[in-house]
Amino acid sequence: ETQKNESTSVKVIMFALLTFIICINIISGYNNGVGRLPYMGWNTWCTDDTCGYDVCNSDEIKEIADAMLSNGMYDAGYRYINMDDCWLACNRTANGTLYAEPTRFPEGMPAMIKYIHDLKTPIAGDTLKYGLYTDIGTHTCSGGHRNGCSPPGLYGHYTQDAQTLSSWNVDLIKFDGCSKPSNESSQSLNTQWSQALNKTGVHILLELDGTYSLPAPDYVRDLAQAWKINPDHHDEWSSTKSLISDVIKQNVTKLDGPYGWGYFDFLMTGGQGCPGNYNNDQHLHCPGQTDVEYMTEFAVFAIASSPLLVATDIRNMTDIMKKILLNTEIIAVNQRDDTPAGNLIYYWDCSGPKDTCQVWGRMLNSSAMAVSAINVDDNQHGITIQFDKLPYMGWNSNTKVNVR
Repeated sequence: ETQKNESTSVKVIMFALLTFIICINIISGYNNGVGRLPYMGWNTWCTDDTCGYDVCNSDEIKEIADAMLSNGMYDAGYRYINMDDCWLACNRTANGTLYAEPTRFPEGMPAMIKYIHDLKTPIAGDTLKYGLYTDIGTHTCSGGHRNGCSPPGLYGHYTQDAQTLSSWNVDLIKFDGCSKPSNESSQSLNTQWSQALNKTGVHILLELDGTYSLPAPDYVRDLAQAWKINPDHHDEWSSTKSLISDVIKQNVTKLDGPYGWGYFDFLMTGGQGCPGNYNNDQHLHCPGQTDVEYMTEFAVFAIASSPLLVATDIRNMTDIMKKILLNTEIIAVNQRDDTPAGNLIYYWDCSGPKDTCQVWGRMLNSSAMAVSAINVDDNQHGITIQFDKLPYMGWNSNTKVNVR
């Protein structure tokens, strides 16, 4: 038992005792049958080579699926295998239909999705899920490292493309924000695409990604199950610090609730791929952050209810990747919808620069709270957890609690 805790590294600490009744208001997002909890999975963006090189193919996807089923990730709750801007062909068919790049997915995307859905999982009746990247405008953002290739966006084809993608039984669609015609309203186009998907009658999780000016507008929770709240997150500590600041300043978790979650972009756990590593069967990592910085990144994503989507190579699960990505106690803090999303509670006045030492928290129930002591400085600092500053609990300096 203790009354205070000091820490110079990042932890998630469970506090338990005291029982009393608390009434809280939880906002709900758009319920189309999927996305009640923050989704968990993997994305291609930083796996082969460095982030943004993003060359995907069917062999890679099959290997990733096998890894997810065997390395502990499936058991921890990860389900989604998502393509980023790498799968589309450079044009449409003669009748305007989307299709996959045939040199990367020779079997075609419907067959690829069926392969993933048909894989045997430890839970009877459960499947891995498949996600695809799309764009709001006339073409996508990068083209998946193909010179002279500008894959088509969905603009002008929303109804047709919704029918195509739903017929493939895709589970998640990322809707990116490049090449939007300047005379079009972001809200109008986001609404049109959301409505087109829902008219198919297929339950598809919609993630809005950069299709609006930040901070994310309130209307996103009426259209989608996830929405990006910050610029692209990179495998650099400066990027993670900026993300943490964005979450605090924008108060982004105010929109979070069942079927609707602010998305912090990709987890970089373990490090992006290495330059020139594409098609290297060693699946190397070239980390841009320290282990403690990756722990900090995951702690913020988890406690503030972001979807947990790792973009590094899970075929090579390093020790730090296992320690972080398979930590089921921290994942449990993220995977809930019965209490408000966590956020910064207070700044601790330490010897570092202003706002360096932070205490984050999320109520778990009427007698338990998850707390994370975060130091964003490059130097170590002691951080004190003050019970009387933790919301909802009614604790004070005389309270005794059990600490995990």
